[in-house]
Amino acid sequence: MGKIAPEERKKFLLLLLLIVVAIGVFGYRLCSGSMTDRTLETAALRFLEAGDAGDFDLCRQLTGLDGQRFAVFRANRSSLGALKSRTLVSRSPLRFNQRTGWLFFFDGNFENGVVREEIAVLTEPGKEPDVYSVRYEYARLPRPVSRSHYSGSGSAAIRAQVERCAEAYDRREWKYFEAIARRETGNERRGAGQGLEKFRKRFGDPVARSLMQETRYQETLPGCLHLGILRVTNRTSYKVKNVTWVAEEFVWLVLNRMDDQPRWEVYAFEPGKPQRLTPPPPKKKKRPAEKNT
Repeated sequence: MGKIAPEERKKFLLLLLLIVVAIGVFGYRLCSGSMTDRTLETAALRFLEAGDAGDFDLCRQLTGLDGQRFAVFRANRSSLGALKSRTLVSRSPLRFNQRTGWLFFFDGNFENGVVREEIAVLTEPGKEPDVYSVRYEYARLPRPVSRSHYSGSGSAAIRAQVERCAEAYDRREWKYFEAIARRETGNERRGAGQGLEKFRKRFGDPVARSLMQETRYQETLPGCLHLGILRVTNRTSYKVKNVTWVAEEFVWLVLNRMDDQPRWEVYAFEPGKPQRLTPPPPKKKKRPAEKNT
């Protein structure tokens, strides 16, 4: 085996040195970054697990939340019941003045509901991690059927919202349903009217509708006590090939009491399951074949 020329040897050693330095820098950044991430994630979980155990005194020590926001967290956490499972789904970096940290998103499965837990943890040199904010949200607003009938104020405004939703359905304004779907899920949902369009192709236009035959109300939702849900029932009828179908049509509205001017807003619509009203025509009996004599 021949000897390596001095110039080639220098190039090889320089390349090897660069590789070692690059690996060292990458490893340092990876380790230091992951350690910071793990420290903040541990702080987030410690806070949430203290809430699971009902130890709100420890929660109070781990956060700088003001009294009102902490009281909201405590009430919402208490309403969720026992924890069944919790999964970290994503996180986003945060910067607030001189402090940095992470916003963690957990999917929490609780005795009384499934919610998204959003908890922000910040840190700065020489200080312990601080839970900057914590709140619960529904990844998708539920559609409960409550036993309570709504008799509250604002019925005229609610009726106007229900009429607008029915009008959008009758006119096939599918963009309207994309807009209310954003309210339901918090995300844009293109094609939210496709299912309704298929329904209309089968049953056609409603030939009659009775608005607001029933309104059912759920005053609060576990984990989001500031939200109220209202389900309005309309009754509609369709006619297909001289056959009449009737259906209960549902409109869901949500009220966010933390808004500056709370009002009921539509977030979901369902045409219901039509039931055949006209009995099918009797089947003709087959005449027995005549015997040849």
